[in-house]
Amino acid sequence: MKSVLTLALGVAVSAAVSAGPVTDEVNCFLGTEGTGHTFPAAAYPFGLVQAGPDTSRDASRYEFGKAHCGGYQHSDGHLWRFSQTHISGTGCPDLGDILIHPVSGTLVDGDYRSAFRHADERAEPGYYAVDLPGFQVKGEMTCTERVSFYRFTYRSDDAHHLMVDTQHGIAFPGNLSKHVVSASADFPDAWTMTGSAHLKNWVERELHWVMRFDRPVVARKEMPHPCWGGVGKRYFLTFDIPAGEALQVKVTL
Repeated sequence: MKSVLTLALGVAVSAAVSAGPVTDEVNCFLGTEGTGHTFPAAAYPFGLVQAGPDTSRDASRYEFGKAHCGGYQHSDGHLWRFSQTHISGTGCPDLGDILIHPVSGTLVDGDYRSAFRHADERAEPGYYAVDLPGFQVKGEMTCTERVSFYRFTYRSDDAHHLMVDTQHGIAFPGNLSKHVVSASADFPDAWTMTGSAHLKNWVERELHWVMRFDRPVVARKEMPHPCWGGVGKRYFLTFDIPAGEALQVKVTL
């Protein structure tokens, strides 16, 4: 009887596997509306990074509340950032560390965001992609246990930049200016950016990171953040990228 049961289980497992990858059945947007507190970011099981989008319902301001504990709401129409860390299933907003965002065109002193459509969005286990028409950029991301990987394809003939914001975080509005206790950043060479931060929100933590680019930075500019203060800096890195080609970025925590 035992051998028959073992054989039956083996046949059942083989049939399930042959039907196709179970990841094809995963809907990564489940729980991203209301107070589900989930996110569609690229994540690795028990990994340190979750590379994905942070959104806002209001195009003119970036505010978090209990509905944005994971940084993302499916009913939102504006994407503000991609950050490296997210938490799921909580009732308190936190993380959203090390913001990056592709930017095209002339740099101005202001905030940067892009409207997006769910028709131009794709999420599956370990992968997220979205089209940002405001900057004519397609963003794709995946990750390993400790590393986020990005590919930004710039379609316009304008100047191409990457914004890196070390003050950003997923926090209640009153904490956005003070959740970063200290932060530093450095550029050891044209291909690398490094940084450290001490953060204190729901979770107090020390964060150290390295960012690598597959193209050299040809110029960089530091600009203040228009929405909130704080000790973290906001950098705009300029790259020589022909229209239709991509910048690849690796962020290690």
